[in-house]
Amino acid sequence: MHHQCPFRGLRDSASKLERFAMLLLLLLSVEVCAQPAPPFSCAEVAPGLAQLLKPSTVVLLGEMHGTNESPQFLTNAICDALQRGHSVTVGLELPRTETPLFEEYLASPGGDQAEKRLLEGSFWQRSYQDGRTSHAMLALIRDLRQHKAADRPVRLILIDDPGAPKRDRVMSTLVQAAVSASPNDVFLVLTGNVHNRINQGTRMGYLLRQALPKTRLVSLNVAHQGGQAWVCLSNEPCGVQQLGGKADRESGVELFPASARAAYDGQYYVGRLTASLPAIQSRQPALCEAEFEAQQGSLSLAYDAFDQTRIKGSEPFSVTGGLIH
Repeated sequence: MHHQCPFRGLRDSASKLERFAMLLLLLLSVEVCAQPAPPFSCAEVAPGLAQLLKPSTVVLLGEMHGTNESPQFLTNAICDALQRGHSVTVGLELPRTETPLFEEYLASPGGDQAEKRLLEGSFWQRSYQDGRTSHAMLALIRDLRQHKAADRPVRLILIDDPGAPKRDRVMSTLVQAAVSASPNDVFLVLTGNVHNRINQGTRMGYLLRQALPKTRLVSLNVAHQGGQAWVCLSNEPCGVQQLGGKADRESGVELFPASARAAYDGQYYVGRLTASLPAIQSRQPALCEAEFEAQQGSLSLAYDAFDQTRIKGSEPFSVTGGLIH
């Protein structure tokens, strides 16, 4: 005679409850995972820029080092591209040897100690402060770290090799490698406005256009209304200089007609320039490198896409951009 276990029904009920609870937990976890990333706010993007923030597009931004405006323009562009759901690769004209320190900082929780560690890098500490290690550039790096901390798809590449005999070729090669690694990204590359020229065969912009014929590449020069910048002039200490400018608007992006394109595809407007001083001030006056004068002939020549004007002493630049290495 077989006797049924009086607790079997209870075990079956408990088993069903457990399965139901597990299923409910699974559904809840899927619901949580499916939630979109929390929204974040961005500054208003410059008119005309959104059309360039598309996947598989390389945007080269030429700047005058040592101002607040170009790094801020790039910061706004990065934020807007991320907000539109794009993955972004940012390229900066900083020595690639500093990459480990930058990666360490970007992976950190931020704060004074992490920032101090970043600024211990030799490039930040050097006496020759040409504007690429400014407070504005540091603020840009802080913003990148915050995006990384929020798991937004942004990465940073440092593309300069100051000791290379052909710096622009190195820059071009590193940007090409980034495009190959993440072909669907939006690429935003900030350099001095010599490097992103597209009409000189030795410059990064020209080399990239030749190497990436199937990739949409747009090179823009900075257009401003004058003001101040931290500038290095030949045989003078680096410091704040007055600049002249002829831009007829404060913001926006303008693409030139194909027939009018020479050094650049267009320009981005930033209004009046304000100087951004070095993130770390040297005890000694920062002197410009003799190497730079040898490379460029003289820093006393400034140019934009349209003309060249000689600088006489402290006379303001009367051009849209300046000669930046």
